[in-house]
Amino acid sequence: MNFLIPEPMSIEVIAERLIAKRRWCGEIPVTILGHSYAVARDLALRGFGPEIQLQGLLHDVTEAPLPDMPTPLKPYTFVEIDGRRVSWRAYEDMWGEAMLPPLGAAWPLNHEVKVSDVRALHFEAASFPSLDWWELPEGAVWAVGMTRVFLENVTIEDFINRYEELRE
Repeated sequence: MNFLIPEPMSIEVIAERLIAKRRWCGEIPVTILGHSYAVARDLALRGFGPEIQLQGLLHDVTEAPLPDMPTPLKPYTFVEIDGRRVSWRAYEDMWGEAMLPPLGAAWPLNHEVKVSDVRALHFEAASFPSLDWWELPEGAVWAVGMTRVFLENVTIEDFINRYEELRE
């Protein structure tokens, strides 16, 4: 794989790679796959349709081919492509634009996907004692219907089945 040239990946390869990576730089037992499933579930519970839920399920697909970059570091991280300095966010966006449409999801992502992503992040921060250093913002709202057990046990089969349901 050439990391400078974004290319589509199959849902099976994406699922295998996302289940192998843990959230919060490995600090908690929640995989990126479990987090992505939770974001799609939160969107469903908030009343959004299958197309937005699909975006939620796939919102972190760029973390399948790329390393997990903690959000606070993204503004300060750059990649050199053909002699140009590109921000990590722009680099991830290049991959997202290449990966999501072939999987049936619109790009760019709907704003509500980020809302559910942050809600899931707040739930994770409030649920794991190892994240006691993280200060939740006042009035933080977390994903409805989530439990630690749920997040820790999402499987590749759960993820792919939900993907196929949302594609129908």
